[in-house]
Amino acid sequence: MTYRLLLMGLLTFVFGCKDKPKQETFEVDGQSVNATTATEDNYEYELSDLTTEQADFLRQDLDFAKQLVSKYLKKTIDNPFDSKTLDSVLEEWRKSTTDQESVEEVVDAIGGAFGQGIVDELDFEWKIITDKQGTDRIVIHKKYVINGFPYSSVQKILTEENPRSLEDIKLILKSQVETADRTGEVDLRK
Repeated sequence: MTYRLLLMGLLTFVFGCKDKPKQETFEVDGQSVNATTATEDNYEYELSDLTTEQADFLRQDLDFAKQLVSKYLKKTIDNPFDSKTLDSVLEEWRKSTTDQESVEEVVDAIGGAFGQGIVDELDFEWKIITDKQGTDRIVIHKKYVINGFPYSSVQKILTEENPRSLEDIKLILKSQVETADRTGEVDLRK
């Protein structure tokens, strides 16, 4: 899988707003989260459904993520795709000194799980995005042009010195959806 580093850091609200990049603080579920949002007015992309093969890879990622949750948290979790749970798994994985999975395996498993958690909780769906930089699996809101790149987000968390948490990213996406519902200042999907 090709991992793309995105303009906006971990928040991948790439297009749909009518403003230039800016620093914002979001209040969601009683928490304050700082983020940079950006758009490209002439951003050209194509969305498509996951192929059967891509859907199979996602299922494998989700199965492996459940194994990682059990291994690193040492218990069964009711919602293994919850962003707080996945943040805890990443923290425990970093601390681990024996029998540790590769970064690529963790990115695939936790990236898939993180995306699926967003799909389950925030009315998003999995799609394939193709643009001038390549192809990637994304989650995109079913109504609005608000999307996230869960695999790239996990990749950045594992490689940056001061990473944002998956919970922060989910809260930012949630705030964007709530703002879109309230104001209508986000483009509708076609």
